[in-house]
Amino acid sequence: MTIEPATELKGGGALRLPRARVVPMSAPPAMYITAVDRYLTGAGIAKSSARIYRISLTTWGWMLNREPAPTGPARRGAKPPGREDPLRTGPVAMDDAWRADEFVLDPCRLTVEISATGIDGDTFKHAQLMDRWGIQVNRTTRNTVLAMTNIGTTRSALAHLLRALIGIAEELEAGLGQLAPEQRRAFDLKVHSLAHDHPPLPDFSRFHATFRADPAGAAADGNMREAYHMAYREELCEFVLPEEARRRVTAGRPVVSAIFVTPYPPGSPILVPGQEFSKDILDFMDALDTKEIHGYDPNRGYRVFLRSALLDGSAPVDGDGGGDGQGGGG
Repeated sequence: MTIEPATELKGGGALRLPRARVVPMSAPPAMYITAVDRYLTGAGIAKSSARIYRISLTTWGWMLNREPAPTGPARRGAKPPGREDPLRTGPVAMDDAWRADEFVLDPCRLTVEISATGIDGDTFKHAQLMDRWGIQVNRTTRNTVLAMTNIGTTRSALAHLLRALIGIAEELEAGLGQLAPEQRRAFDLKVHSLAHDHPPLPDFSRFHATFRADPAGAAADGNMREAYHMAYREELCEFVLPEEARRRVTAGRPVVSAIFVTPYPPGSPILVPGQEFSKDILDFMDALDTKEIHGYDPNRGYRVFLRSALLDGSAPVDGDGGGDGQGGGG
């Protein structure tokens, strides 16, 4: 957009006010102060008037950065802090990344890192966004929440999300100033844990010999399809709690998953049908503080194959129906 200069009308001495005229521009300004200077230069008004207009317009530059504008003599000649216009720089940066980078983040997926709040992702999703603000997000991890936009997302919906995030941040900042020293130390430890203390992903253990083509061979591959369909037979499965699974693994007894076990995060299976439990897998699952674990029942535990099913599929072992007498029935 360009601005027609102010002109004086003939006869009466009145001024024709500047009028905007839309014309194509090759490079819209990315900085607010640049846009102000371009506007005042194009307006063609007197230098003394332009100075007054500049003071008024540049005041918004400090407001955009939530900083107080200088007053008195300090205001003369002061320039507002630089701030890029996200409506300009965001799409341009994405286009450059799309053309040149090997990996590109989907701009329709908004990932918010929340470790500084001291709140884990699942609690933030339910206690803050859903219960208080009526906002549904897609996924969470220990320290992030993922919101998704689409062609039907409105400006007001995004404004509501921003208002919610700002409101939560303001409340947390106000509350931090009222914490006792020991409470603040506990909060800082929680923040550090969310930001840095992530349990390492366990290595794949192995398929049980029942589902391996060559049980005595060195290859670790297995017939997961067979295990998956075998799990449909309820009489071949049972549930075991984490403590019982750990007891069996420690004693050297195989514990074999009957289904996929997928915690979010990381969103990939930690156990697949036919795979044996290991100490590392149980340690990882115990260290998770997420409530979203597909394939795990917090009341009954893990769904695993009976010991009899791992032998010939029918004969009970030790007269106990194939289990160890500690798990629930399938």
